[in-house]
Amino acid sequence: MSGDQLGRMHLERAAKLRPWDEWPSGRYIEDVDEAALWDFVERGRQNGRILSKFETSVDVLEAFGLMSGAELTNAAAVLFCPSQDVRLKMAVFENHARTEVLDLQQVQGTVFSLIDAAERYVLANTRRRLIIKDGEPREEVPEIPRQAVREAVTNAFAHMDWTLGGAVLVEIYHDDIEIDSPGWFIEGQNPDEHLSGLSRSSRTRNSLIARTLYRSGDIESEGTGIPRIKMLCDEAGIRIEYVHTPDGARLIMRRDDAFMEESPIESASEDAGTEDTATDTPHSQHDVTPAVATWRDLARLGNAVGHPLKA
Repeated sequence: MSGDQLGRMHLERAAKLRPWDEWPSGRYIEDVDEAALWDFVERGRQNGRILSKFETSVDVLEAFGLMSGAELTNAAAVLFCPSQDVRLKMAVFENHARTEVLDLQQVQGTVFSLIDAAERYVLANTRRRLIIKDGEPREEVPEIPRQAVREAVTNAFAHMDWTLGGAVLVEIYHDDIEIDSPGWFIEGQNPDEHLSGLSRSSRTRNSLIARTLYRSGDIESEGTGIPRIKMLCDEAGIRIEYVHTPDGARLIMRRDDAFMEESPIESASEDAGTEDTATDTPHSQHDVTPAVATWRDLARLGNAVGHPLKA
C-alpha cells in the first residue's frame, strides 16, 4: 500500500471518529476576515436565525461552536479565512471535448466569497431575457435562475469531501452548465431520491458547515436544497441531473435553448412594451442578437461585460 493510500485511510478513519469540519484548523482569530464574519451575522439577523448580540468575533465563533480551544475549526477556517486551499475553478468551453477554452479563471478566498464569484460568473456568461414595459424598470430574467445557481454552488461547497482537497468546478458549455464537487454523496444519501422528493434526509459529512450556512440563510434545513434547485429549474425549463464522476459529484443543468424558441423581440403585452433576450451589452452596440448567436458570437459579446471570453 502506497504512502498516499495509507494517508487517505488515516483521514477517513479520523473523519469517522470526528467530522473534518470540527477538527482544529491551525488558524486563529487573527486570520478571520472580519467583514465576512459580521456580514454573516447580519444576514442571520435579517432572516431571524441569529437573535443574540455579540461584542467580539470570538463571541460569535464560540457561540456557534466554531472554535476548538484557541484554534478555529476547519468549518470556521473555510468559511471566514481567505485561503489558497479554498478554491473555485470556472471556465467556458467551446465543446465537451474541452479542446477550446473560451475563458478560464481560478480564484481563492472564503467559501462565501467564492459562492458570490460563481454566481456572477454564470450570470455573466449565460443569456438573459430583458423585459421592458412602458413606465417600469426593465426586468432581467436569467436563462438559469439566479437562486438555483447560488443554491447549487453553495451545496457543492457545503457537502464536498474536504479531505480530498481539490476545488469546486463550474464549467459552462453551449448546452449545459456543470458544477463539480469533490466527493460523492455520503452512504445512505441518493441524489435521485432527493430530486424526486422521496428523500428528505439532511445528513451530511459537514454538519458544522451546514449548520453555519443555515444560520445565515445560505442553505435550508431538512434536505430541501436539491428539491428547491429542481423546482426553480423546472419552472425555467431547465433539466437537471447528478452524475457520479471519478472525483465526486457533478450537477448538470441542461441548457435546451429555451430562449431560442422565441423571437429575440416580442410583446411583453399587447401594447405595454417589449421582451428582449440579451447579455448586459445593449444591442445597439453589436450586430449580434445573443438569442440567435453562435457560441463564438457570445464569446465576442462577453468582452463588454467584465468577463472576457477568449475565442
